Amino acid sequence: MSYDQKPSRIKLVSSGGPARAPENALVDTKPIEQAIEDAQQAGAATAKRFPLVSVIVFLSGSAIGGAGLVAWPHLVG
Repeated sequence: MSYDQKPSRIKLVSSGGPARAPENALVDTKPIEQAIEDAQQAGAATAKRFPLVSVIVFLSGSAIGGAGLVAWPHLVG
């Protein structure tokens, strides 16, 4: 590694004391858990339909692209 690619030195700034976790009060997690559960249920409903639609779009696009490649020399020439 050349000199210009080496990272510069880092200056560490500290108050001298150990870092402590903040004093948090007890938090009610029921609304968060309910929101996660609702999102998972909504995602499961759309996940059942999406793969079928994406497969149909992919196959139809492939068929149109293949037909276009076959017809291109006839249309240009």
